[in-house]
Amino acid sequence: MKRFSLWAALWLITCFSSWAQTDAKPEGGLKVNLGVGASITGSTAHLYSHDYKNLLCTGDDEFWVGCANWHFEFIADFLPQSERVSFGTGLRFTGQAATSSWHSGDMYWLVNEERNLRDYVTIEALSQRNYYMGVPLFFRVFFNSQERILRPYLKIDASMDFLLGHCNEMEIKDLHMQALYEEQLEEDMGEPDRFHVSSSAAVGLRIKCNNFYVCPELVLPRIEMGGNPFTFFDKNEYVCSAGIKVSFLFPVGKETKKDVAEVSTSYSSDIQQEKVMPSEDF
Repeated sequence: MKRFSLWAALWLITCFSSWAQTDAKPEGGLKVNLGVGASITGSTAHLYSHDYKNLLCTGDDEFWVGCANWHFEFIADFLPQSERVSFGTGLRFTGQAATSSWHSGDMYWLVNEERNLRDYVTIEALSQRNYYMGVPLFFRVFFNSQERILRPYLKIDASMDFLLGHCNEMEIKDLHMQALYEEQLEEDMGEPDRFHVSSSAAVGLRIKCNNFYVCPELVLPRIEMGGNPFTFFDKNEYVCSAGIKVSFLFPVGKETKKDVAEVSTSYSSDIQQEKVMPSEDF
């Protein structure tokens, strides 16, 4: 992770340096693209039961958790005059899910403790789903500075999200125990923090179609900042994941100054040619 961050920082410095040293003058004004995007990322976490208060495992003390993250967003992308770096923001709806179901032995959850007596129920899986609404902020740095059909880029993304709701589920092996302790177990799993911050890096390609752009991206990595969003994880651990994302951008606004100037120059040239044409009267 440290090597990736160092590489990204050096790459950004190189891009900004070449952008600042270019002799080309900026053409046109600020270009605005509106669009939608969707992504899905996934990861696995290797955890140990002794790190958790109410969880007990037989056999191996370790177990696995599968994590999934998806989001849908409305975005506004702004491309300044240089056409090298773009930035944007929008409104993002995020869903997260984690399920601990991969373990070689039995898993137990503590439901009652009095002095030296402890009561456990046998569980088969733990799962939690969280739903957020947030505001993303992202930057794209293009490898080339001119408008082309294919433009690869590096993207840095960060998002601050507010919790809309969550759902805790615990699958108990004994159906009678499921009905008896289900509500208690869901409360024992706890509620995630109201605010959640995440960041990610991506390598993408902007493809120019007739009247819009398609932007497929490889997201690697995605990092949950400020602790793990899932309550039955160790809060000191981070969840890193990778995935894919696709965005569709639609240009808005009037013609740029460059386009208007070209049309005006072409029109004036036609008028001048018409004036200098000799008249042929027979």
